[in-house]
Amino acid sequence: MEMLEEYKKEVNDSVNKKDKIVCMDYSIKENKDVVYCAIPKSLLNVWLDVYQVSFKKYIDFIVKNYSGLLWEDGKDINTSASLRHILINAKMLEEIDFNIAKQSEESNQSEQSMNTYYNIKKNFGFGCMRLPMKDDEVDYDEFTKMVDTFIEEGFNYFDTAHGYLNGKSEIALRECLTSRYPRESYVLANKLSTHHFSKQEDIRPLFKSQLEACGVEYFDFYLMHAQDKNIFDKYKECNAYETAFELKSEGYIRHVGISFHDKAAVLDQILAEYPDIEVVQIQFNYVDYDDPSVESRKVYEVCRNHNKPVIIMEPVKGGCLVNLPVDAQAIFDELDGGSNASYAIRFAAGFEGVMMVLSGMGNMEMMNDNISYMKDFKPLNDKEHEAIKKVCDIFNSQNHIPCTACKYCTERCPQNIPIPDIFACLNDKKTFNTWNPEYYYGVHTQKGGKASECIACGICEEICPQHLKIRDLLKDVAAEFEKQEEADESNE
Repeated sequence: MEMLEEYKKEVNDSVNKKDKIVCMDYSIKENKDVVYCAIPKSLLNVWLDVYQVSFKKYIDFIVKNYSGLLWEDGKDINTSASLRHILINAKMLEEIDFNIAKQSEESNQSEQSMNTYYNIKKNFGFGCMRLPMKDDEVDYDEFTKMVDTFIEEGFNYFDTAHGYLNGKSEIALRECLTSRYPRESYVLANKLSTHHFSKQEDIRPLFKSQLEACGVEYFDFYLMHAQDKNIFDKYKECNAYETAFELKSEGYIRHVGISFHDKAAVLDQILAEYPDIEVVQIQFNYVDYDDPSVESRKVYEVCRNHNKPVIIMEPVKGGCLVNLPVDAQAIFDELDGGSNASYAIRFAAGFEGVMMVLSGMGNMEMMNDNISYMKDFKPLNDKEHEAIKKVCDIFNSQNHIPCTACKYCTERCPQNIPIPDIFACLNDKKTFNTWNPEYYYGVHTQKGGKASECIACGICEEICPQHLKIRDLLKDVAAEFEKQEEADESNE
């Protein structure tokens, strides 16, 4: 009690000296109180400046480890609420410093051991849905240089799927990676995609063809691809999960996981029914984090509740977080010179339990930028987090189409409408309002495939991972970009 009174006196002295008190509130479920951690700012600033630990992490630690130093009294910080306070003095900072450093080291060791178990060297992977292209073919020379640079810089995780680039992604990996490097030097993930099988008997022949296309004898990770409620039902009917686990027992797969595009409740159901799933790949970026149509945060929390390592896809939302609105760009320009992609990827990689962040890289410039900040990864600091929050507010005010350009829809569209490309045109029109979107709409549709040519068959909506109402959105695109054509025709 004497020690507690000493702490109270120190904080009260600071109040009397008009030294600002730094506080953070926590809702405590057990007693429904609010906890305030009250710290003289003169003490706090010194500690945070020296040790570069975020305020939230600091307070989290205090609330967890010093709850015995709580007392009830709201008057010390001029509030009438019924509060409990934790008071920290300079002497306690030394102990907190040691304990947080120890806790951080243990956390880093845990993350390192997780990736060591999977033979993964770093937390950044090469997503091969987007590759350098030349005349509609993968540019092997450029891709080979990128693979070599990626491995030389200490990275070794590659992700593909049978349908990526209409099968060209797997073959490119064989030509540029697997035929040139020892098998133990890289980690390769592939997927079982729904539109490549219709019954259980199709799965093993498909799997064998994927091994042959990639030029390997086993996959390090094999994911049930793009799981949502309807696709999951199909996979259960076809015993897809059971077949994957059989292939694992036979040595053809090291780890079985899923990639996921649906609401959190569906993921919870899948992980409850198949608890042996080892990893979960989710769409996760700062714009989708609290988007109710994607539920990135809630989906991530389900992964953590089931203790599943997380692989992040779409950290830059198919490139949407690279080319920002002018007012959003101005916010990042005030920071310390990082690229827009760097803030997006570091945001995703900074969450606990994230073992891997994937990025599609179409050229060496993208790769060099990504390597520059992921080789020695550092999470976002408080200033950068605040900037991202401001950028999110701008995005949320613009009503963009949340298309990630996966192009699953275009593979099945009977009218060959370049849906992601013309959606991007509409988004650019909303964001920048220049002549460019109209120009590129003409480029994308000059050989046909205009938005107005949609026959409303609905195939695109069935396969869209984002569950977009594509038919309605195509009407919006047509209304925006084809109205001038209609006017010209009426004048002829």
